[in-house]
Amino acid sequence: MNHRTNAKPHIERGVAAVEFAIILPIFLLMLALPLYFGRILWHYTAAQKAAYDAARYIASVPRSEMKDPNKIGKVVALAKTIVATETAELNSGSVPVGISVICDGLECLGLNVPTTVTVGVQVTVDDIFFPAITSGMAGLNSSNLLNANISYAYVGI
Repeated sequence: MNHRTNAKPHIERGVAAVEFAIILPIFLLMLALPLYFGRILWHYTAAQKAAYDAARYIASVPRSEMKDPNKIGKVVALAKTIVATETAELNSGSVPVGISVICDGLECLGLNVPTTVTVGVQVTVDDIFFPAITSGMAGLNSSNLLNANISYAYVGI
């Protein structure tokens, strides 16, 4: 039996750090899309909920206010305030949230009682985490426009 008793043990130091340094960029690339899609879904859900609440409000406004050109402006302004309040926490970038309130396919002017009311919300989503990575992937831009349109039948009393 030939044993080496005076041989130095083989010591490997820093291998884990080197492996981590090689794998880290790959993990960051894999993290970019889920973060961006999560942000897109969050913005769309908030815009859709805001449009839903505003459309539900307008659909239940009394007929006397919907037929009065002097009062319909306040109704539309309140619906836009509902949307603005619910989308205020979104970081939509440099473009403000777009809000449209439509009665029977036209602007709500208070000339007649509508059969349907539609509220549209447009929100831009900027990739604040990895814009250089997501801007070149699968038709995505570093800033995407989302539209949420909700229509309700008018049921005011």
